[in-house]
Amino acid sequence: MKLLNINSLKLNIENIEYAKYNLKPIYALNAKENGAQDKEGALLKFAFRDVGFGYSDCFSWETLGDIPLSKQIENLARGIYNSHLEKSLFFAYIDAQYRALKCNIFQDIILPKNHYTCVNLFSLNEKYIENLNQLGFSFIKLKCGMSLAEEYIQIKKITPQLKNNNIKLRLDFNSTLNLNQINHFLENIKDCLDVIHFIEDPIPFNINQWVEIKNKFPYLNMALDRFYGDFNKNNNIVDFIIIKPALQKINDIFNLKGKNLPVLFTSYMDHPFGQLTALYEAALFYKNNIANINQSHCGFLTHNLYEKNIYSETFEIHDTKLIPSFEGTGFGFDGLLKNEVWRRLL
Repeated sequence: MKLLNINSLKLNIENIEYAKYNLKPIYALNAKENGAQDKEGALLKFAFRDVGFGYSDCFSWETLGDIPLSKQIENLARGIYNSHLEKSLFFAYIDAQYRALKCNIFQDIILPKNHYTCVNLFSLNEKYIENLNQLGFSFIKLKCGMSLAEEYIQIKKITPQLKNNNIKLRLDFNSTLNLNQINHFLENIKDCLDVIHFIEDPIPFNINQWVEIKNKFPYLNMALDRFYGDFNKNNNIVDFIIIKPALQKINDIFNLKGKNLPVLFTSYMDHPFGQLTALYEAALFYKNNIANINQSHCGFLTHNLYEKNIYSETFEIHDTKLIPSFEGTGFGFDGLLKNEVWRRLL
């Protein structure tokens, strides 16, 4: 596929349309969310002068620092692109090229395995964990930080079941804690650390404080999300890199190939279309990095965090892999996208 730089892509746009959507969470999705509130996003439709129409997703997490969706759409109309909109434009152009060729983007592509994402730690009981083991899951990603005392009590409670089923936990705090809080939390589960695969973003990234955590708990793996730019100065304290293709530039992602670090990709907990664009970029990365794909176990099974919709109902899960429908062109969903109510933006 032909790749253009962002400035060239902007000049290649003939018009833009958008269609808003709402996702309905089953539970609160992280420690910064106030309950299970509906999440609004927008599907984007770009018309390119050279290859025709292509689609992408735009989804904002205001609680995690994103600008509001309404401002994103306003900026898009004005030609002001942040990293999120640049990736939306990039994915739309990839999609348009495959649609022009009448090809599905996921034919003959290697799909990664996934962890199981859980935002309700207290739903995990013996039967639930056994079922996840039978489905092939080796890791459970937990959103933590909402109620620390109750959470470490529950982790200690389910540790025997996790060991019996050979499942480990990935704890994601979304940078909601301070140094004292994470140290206190880890002290309370110090006898359970062998079932913790890694902790992700326990506190806002600060090299000195992350080193302090690492020194206190030397066998604990730490994962960094929302990585940008040069990573060399940080790679002695970070054990896993979390990539969100919805945000991060393609060059930053592919520059990680030479690093001796496990890289795993996750969706942005966005629309199923956004899940597939992230899945595609992960597949590109792993294509020449097979050793990494076998140890990473990504985070693309996030549609189950929401009530089902007509897009997510097309997905299947086999051997923990997200299996998109191979019908349609580009990223798929041809008929569903055609039936959206599109509004002209540009």
